[in-house]
Amino acid sequence: MTGKLHQIFVAALAIAGLIGAGVVSAGQKKVDLPKDHRSWKHVRSTVIHDKNNPLFGFLSIYANPKALKTPKRDAPYSEGSTFVGIFHDVVDKGGIMTQGKRLKYVVMTKGSQYESTGGWGFEAYDAEGKTALVKDAKAECYQCHTQVISTDYVFSKFVK
Repeated sequence: MTGKLHQIFVAALAIAGLIGAGVVSAGQKKVDLPKDHRSWKHVRSTVIHDKNNPLFGFLSIYANPKALKTPKRDAPYSEGSTFVGIFHDVVDKGGIMTQGKRLKYVVMTKGSQYESTGGWGFEAYDAEGKTALVKDAKAECYQCHTQVISTDYVFSKFVK
């Protein structure tokens, strides 16, 4: 193998390894699950009880301090604004709906590196917060969030 061809081969293997490790995904930089998200402000909870909905579950949304500083809900969020959603199973205990076991985490973070998805990076993680689940953020997350472009792609409104 010639020197130039060898370099191309090694570079291709390195990129394939990064994709496999989740460092590089379909057109988007990796979005980490913040370790301190449970100390953030709870924004709202929602129950999606339709088991056929990909967002099924008892959802609790947390916002970091940067996200909370947005002066108006129809104003763009600042760089570094981040939301974390924690999905739990929906459990009916005699007509009282409550959360069961944790199902997954979702993360949405604002950053200029996410230009192709409205300035937001998206990711979902398994129940332990270790395995990234999103293969294509544009198709799996961003497409739905375009419904709320007027609120800078954010569905969750702060509930006082």
